[in-house]
Amino acid sequence: FTATGFYSGIVNDVPAEDNVVCVEILSDASFDLQENTATILGTQDAADFNISYHGSQDDADNNASPLPLTGYTPSLETETIFVRIENVNKTDCYTTGSFEIKVNTIRIGDLSDVALEECDDDNDASASFNLVEEVDALALAGQDSSAYTVSYYTSQADADLGMSAAV
Repeated sequence: FTATGFYSGIVNDVPAEDNVVCVEILSDASFDLQENTATILGTQDAADFNISYHGSQDDADNNASPLPLTGYTPSLETETIFVRIENVNKTDCYTTGSFEIKVNTIRIGDLSDVALEECDDDNDASASFNLVEEVDALALAGQDSSAYTVSYYTSQADADLGMSAAV
């Protein structure tokens, strides 16, 4: 008579800050769920387990409707992802856990109609504008000004890189 035991594994906690993205619109958010696998397994041998990610506890328990490992686009700004770890030799020997993913949407107001004009009384081809007073509220589009920093750049390339802010 031979008795064989199978270990279902342990789901280690995934730090909340590991799964946060900032985008303008929710549909632009994309998560690589498999980036969490090493954290979830910790020191456990990955060769001993199958790991899948699911949208509900029921799906994780039934090993149904696994989410894509890469390029997962959430439908809500905060979602709970359920993970299933099962023994590769006995798939009904499993454990589940969960972690949150979060999308911070950042809306940028429509500044296409903003025209700042100033008379050049001394004819030196320069003028000063208070962008903070005149444009920040439009750029924030109703978002809380204490939660965001508005920066201005002299080129799109600098803005994309977040370098050399003019203000």
